Amino acid sequence: SRDPHGDPIPTKDGQVAPHSRLTLCELSLGRIGRIERVRDADPAVLRRAAQLGLRPGARVTVLARSAEDGTLTVCVNAATSSLEQVIDAAFAREVFVVTADANTPVAVKRKGG
Repeated sequence: SRDPHGDPIPTKDGQVAPHSRLTLCELSLGRIGRIERVRDADPAVLRRAAQLGLRPGARVTVLARSAEDGTLTVCVNAATSSLEQVIDAAFAREVFVVTADANTPVAVKRKGG
């Protein structure tokens, strides 16, 4: 079982389920990931993740990575729509993902369109 931010909750005998160490920043370009957890040490990170729809279970694809400033352009998939977002690398290192089925199509809804 997991808390609302995706961190594993220890069982009554103290066992903790394994969790991903792959950050959104490390997700390969074009690969689909599923948000497993968001680091919860900083309330600002949690607020930003919620604003972007980056909650445990959400699907995300890295569409572009800027060599200049390290920002990522990602597609965040909600249940009924997708939205392209630009996020900085420092924030992306606070979001942990597991890779998902790369054959699942992703529809992108551009900002303002």
